[in-house]
Amino acid sequence: AELRFELRLRFIPQSTYELLLTESKAFFYLHEQVFADFQKQIAWKIALEPALELAALRVSRDYIEKQARGCIEARLDADSLDAEAAISTFIPDTVLMTANVKAKDLKKTFVGLVKKFSTLSATDSVLRSLSLLIEFVKFDLEIFKASIGAGWSSPVEFLVGPEVGMSYRINERCDMSRLGELRCVLEVTVRKMEAHADKAIVQMKLSGSAQPMLITTPSLEIAESLAHLIDGYQAMYNQGPSVYKMRGLDRCDSIELKASKAVACREERNVPNNDRRIKREHVTLKELIGGGQFGNVYKGVYCSPGHSTQSVAIKVCKLENEPADTQLILQESHLMRRFRHENIVALVGVCMESPMWLVIELASYGEVGGL
Repeated sequence: AELRFELRLRFIPQSTYELLLTESKAFFYLHEQVFADFQKQIAWKIALEPALELAALRVSRDYIEKQARGCIEARLDADSLDAEAAISTFIPDTVLMTANVKAKDLKKTFVGLVKKFSTLSATDSVLRSLSLLIEFVKFDLEIFKASIGAGWSSPVEFLVGPEVGMSYRINERCDMSRLGELRCVLEVTVRKMEAHADKAIVQMKLSGSAQPMLITTPSLEIAESLAHLIDGYQAMYNQGPSVYKMRGLDRCDSIELKASKAVACREERNVPNNDRRIKREHVTLKELIGGGQFGNVYKGVYCSPGHSTQSVAIKVCKLENEPADTQLILQESHLMRRFRHENIVALVGVCMESPMWLVIELASYGEVGGL
């Protein structure tokens, strides 16, 4: 049979602006994905005003891009704009009939919006479009019919996303109850509830919890989809490896990554006993605050084994860094370890697992500017 694949972004940061800063291509691809979902599933039942705004944003952006490709001055020519065709393409007939607006007035309003939005950059246009779309397409949330615990009793809606973490509700009219945080997932496994049963169980080990979380799903396929989603979010938040192995898929490290790990292991063996190695589960990433050549910098919290906590900055090294880059980062940590001064941020520790994390004191007031 013919195989067909669809590439979809599934792991969404809490802020789409963060996605823009870290992965700009993924940011624009996400908008195309969400807009296509909106057109197929939602557009027919929304009000005319947001429908016109979304259509005008799309038309103005496409028009300016087309002019740019043709090396024409990036200015909207309203006379050459086929407003009727654009309205017909992006606004369903059900919306137009419900609104009961005269065609002349509709065209005038639409052209006015297109002119207004033609002054926006592509980035600002997409940001505005996503801010409207999220009201109709909850692209940062996935909902599964499931039962909390082992067994199919009192099924609920199990929700996963950056805003809700892992939560559940009886139905969409009820309040949500939060079960856990995605960044706290340490291990995910999937098993069938019984040998010949359709239902399956997703089991999760969470940091700070002695008992595992069990979620029962109607089928093994749904369980695997849920496990993959949760694992993807924890890997994104923690900038760490997968904690769930899907059936039939083995992770293959590149030659460069294997070499990088080898260098890190050799360095680790050469570090004296008074080193600053810390465990990754003691560090929690909170928000992105910057980026650089070797990786991103996050604001976070370090909880020491003695249960004291402090705010820290975490330099999360890129997985694709060359071994030489990893060596430089290790040298930086060895050098910082020697510094102890009230005017110099101190090294808190290093998480040696790939990708490497460099944990330092947080400069609460930001970087020092030039004098």
